[in-house]
Amino acid sequence: MQKVIYPLSLIAFAISMFLIIKYPESGRLSLISGGLFTIGFLLNLISYYGLRTKQTRV
Repeated sequence: MQKVIYPLSLIAFAISMFLIIKYPESGRLSLISGGLFTIGFLLNLISYYGLRTKQTRV
């Protein structure tokens, strides 16, 4: 499961950047891209700390 979370976070980052670049003046899409960026960042932190704790247990 941890190997899936990191690519999902990168996909969320990429989609949010695409939305910001493609539609800079749309308030609704800016809100959606901000939410996706937050979700991507949180998934990235979860995957990092999940892998880090798994490595220290071994």
